[in-house]
Amino acid sequence: MTKGALPVKPPVPIKYLLWDGTDPVDSFALGNGLEQRFRSENLLNSSPASEEFCSTVFKGKPRVYEPAGPTGETFTFPLFFRARAEFPNTFFSPMHHNALSELPHILAFSGHGIPGFMFSNSALLIACSRPITDTGTSWSFTANPMWNNPNTKLVIFSACRQLAGRPQQFFWSQAMRGANPVHCILTYRNTAPAASTSADINRTFLANSAAGQSFINAWKNAHTNGDLPVRWAALCYRSAVKDSLRNWARSGSLSSTPNQTTEDILYFDSENPSGRVVTQPTQIFDMFLTTNTVAGQAKSPPWSLFAPGTSAILHAKWMDSTNNFQDGDLVWISALQVRPDYGGPFNIDQLFTINGSPSAVTSFGYCHDASRGWDPLIYTDTYGFTINGAASSWLTHDASWNELQIPITLGAQQNEHLPLFYFMIRVQRGTTEFGVPTDPPSGTKPRLANQAKLVDDFQFCVFWLNP
Repeated sequence: MTKGALPVKPPVPIKYLLWDGTDPVDSFALGNGLEQRFRSENLLNSSPASEEFCSTVFKGKPRVYEPAGPTGETFTFPLFFRARAEFPNTFFSPMHHNALSELPHILAFSGHGIPGFMFSNSALLIACSRPITDTGTSWSFTANPMWNNPNTKLVIFSACRQLAGRPQQFFWSQAMRGANPVHCILTYRNTAPAASTSADINRTFLANSAAGQSFINAWKNAHTNGDLPVRWAALCYRSAVKDSLRNWARSGSLSSTPNQTTEDILYFDSENPSGRVVTQPTQIFDMFLTTNTVAGQAKSPPWSLFAPGTSAILHAKWMDSTNNFQDGDLVWISALQVRPDYGGPFNIDQLFTINGSPSAVTSFGYCHDASRGWDPLIYTDTYGFTINGAASSWLTHDASWNELQIPITLGAQQNEHLPLFYFMIRVQRGTTEFGVPTDPPSGTKPRLANQAKLVDDFQFCVFWLNP
């Protein structure tokens, strides 16, 4: 065997598993390359021929798990509820009834994404950094979701913005900290490429890996064209930075043995080529919806589906119970469609109205990225108002003003593809601001959200408006 070549039969064949919510061409490229270059085996090969959601449409292609069908367009209400409460949890232990009850060494997802959530063309939720536990009467984010099996070491997300902002960098890093740590996650901090481009990236990544490059370098060096260099991102244990797919396939194991409790996990992108230690950010606000048809209604879970005309309460709350809204506070309540660089059409006063249309509230366009063709002088994404004691009687609030309860009515879904929206909040108090960070106004331009920093604050209350 020549130096650097793979043995005819690897000591421990690397098993891979592909999940997909869109055109699976990039999943096929990844699976074919793993088999041809590294003699990897598809975990689904030994799953039953009738295994649910494993498409048989693409003859001769690697089997792919496709909950929303081979084009990602399938939608039924039973599937919607499974997608919200079942698939994201299964993603952390995806066995799929294979013959030896194994779990994958390499797990990959390809589809759409907003920070922390990954979904299909039909907007069915498939995976997320904090899966939902839903009892039918209440819900919570699954406590400490993580991969915790002897196999899974490399995870790949070909989906937008999974590492956009410190919150999601932290959540996904915690999913790596099982007793059997995942060594590395390869994904994006920005908008991910389309499936055809993603297929080319996967081929280049595998070629780089076959040449002996580490996970991180092979992924980074697969993103060299156009604006791809500023899109990729990764998480990796400090001791695993030199792990490589070639050495893994040759020896049957990875050289590093990360300590899941004490070792740093590093975040990598074009601005952090040597890695930055991931730490837990502080959440300043919480925002959530409740419907006002039932007294004491619990928070609506992420990915709740609402019909136009639904009455609801939008809650904006300081996480620290000793903080409160004060007279003179300038408050922005923003709605974002899918992600900040998503284009129009979109107007917040059509997406939802504040009941009573108080004259103290104005709407303007401050949060979507104007550099991506979103005109803040045409489209509005933000309501603004100033807290003014008794003059704010249109607002409901608790006794200490720690929480605002804003009565709203949902309107029409306006963007051209995905009916997903979420809320952001900014509070300006004198020269201090909390929540959405902004840039000072320049000339005649209004004060706008700082796009580079926007995603470092939390997104809240992802919901789906059913047109």
